[in-house]
Amino acid sequence: FNSGRRLAFRNKYKNKYIHKFPAATGIDILGDKLIIIFIAGKKIPTHFENEKQIPSYKYPIKYGKISPSFARATKIENIFYFISGTASVQGHQSMNANNIAQQFKLTNKNLRIMLKKSKINGKKNKFNSAVVYIRDKKDFKLISRLFKRIYPRLKTNYLLANICRSELDIEIEMSFYQKEGRSIK
Repeated sequence: FNSGRRLAFRNKYKNKYIHKFPAATGIDILGDKLIIIFIAGKKIPTHFENEKQIPSYKYPIKYGKISPSFARATKIENIFYFISGTASVQGHQSMNANNIAQQFKLTNKNLRIMLKKSKINGKKNKFNSAVVYIRDKKDFKLISRLFKRIYPRLKTNYLLANICRSELDIEIEMSFYQKEGRSIK
């Protein structure tokens, strides 16, 4: 997957391909369905990184022969903002293995960094939706309680998933979409 994605961007954008990677979440949810959600259009997006994390395309080889290729967030004008699946990672290192509460805390800290970059029309926006990926069903009650305490009005889907790193138990993505000057709920 990573090598195919990287090759497609390199072929399309030549030497500037690294700066074209959009926000993305690629995750193995449990079940027999393939779900693909994407946004495409003619507007030129802006991509953002988290200064507390190494950009995914610079990950060391221990994460695979070809590193993943995604930005931490992507904004399209004043219309759309998407935060890639975010986890308990600092630099490139997974943090807080075997401690789901601490993983949630650092994941939320990383989300907050990206939320600050989401200003559209100079204002901080409320996000419309989130997807919380949880490795183990036994953690659902704790994670949903922690998440609802911080984001009580956010439409949230919880999915059981095989997070890409075995030591990570939670990953969260968020999105904001606005049409005709009003936020869609």
